[in-house]
Amino acid sequence: MFFSKAHYLALSRYYKYYLFGSVALVMAAIFGHSYLSQKFNTYIIAHTEEAFGSQQLAPQQEDLIRSIAQKMGIPVPLMRKMNLKALRTFGYHNAFAVSPSIFLSQPFLFVSEGFFEDLSLEEQEFIIGHEMIHIREEHTRWLSITMCLLLALLCMGAYILRKKLKRVIHNTLTTSYQKTILNVISVILFGLCLAITGLIRLAYHRHIEWVADIQSMKILKSYEGGIKLLDRSEKELKLPQYNPYWGILSDHPSCSERKTCCIALHNQAKESPCNI
Repeated sequence: MFFSKAHYLALSRYYKYYLFGSVALVMAAIFGHSYLSQKFNTYIIAHTEEAFGSQQLAPQQEDLIRSIAQKMGIPVPLMRKMNLKALRTFGYHNAFAVSPSIFLSQPFLFVSEGFFEDLSLEEQEFIIGHEMIHIREEHTRWLSITMCLLLALLCMGAYILRKKLKRVIHNTLTTSYQKTILNVISVILFGLCLAITGLIRLAYHRHIEWVADIQSMKILKSYEGGIKLLDRSEKELKLPQYNPYWGILSDHPSCSERKTCCIALHNQAKESPCNI
């Protein structure tokens, strides 16, 4: 097909519109994404502070955490003091790190009221180092993503299994019982999906606690602080020395296991300090 000059001029005008529209869409996507991302991050930060605490730490407290983070080569997180609800959940002598969203790059570190008042410097260093490893490895973020994907895969498998069982039931049972049995099977399969996801989540959580303990102690040499803190936890919080049911229903290793690890790493550091 041959184009006349009139056709060419008409198409050139359309191409100008297409080009202008494309540029406008790209610019809107760039600036719109930046605006929406900023608004979303602001909302997530406000929601997280509302849930766990929004009060700033004292300058000397922030300086201690910042010095430990710099010693470990880890970016400094947003630091806040736990509110009353978080204290009831995580304890009076504790700290925890959280990445509130997979899209929010900067994580939070929440510290309890009694953390700086009652704990020794060695204990504080052990806990902060432990939480800094969680931040560096993005444990809380990957935990959420992994569990969501796992639950989705299990539910997909349960749906496929339900369809196969539906065919079997359709061929073997009367119509009056089919719907009831399928409903019971659906509830059982969904419950199994939740139970399996929960057990794997606990196992994954125990794994990242081991990683945080070991890596932080190797960097900070905070073995004695770990032993002191675990002894305190057993006495004050009345934590069991060994987790029941072989620990499969626990989200942390037992105090005995963690103390044994601290002592083993400490002895290893004494024997070969260059390798630790």
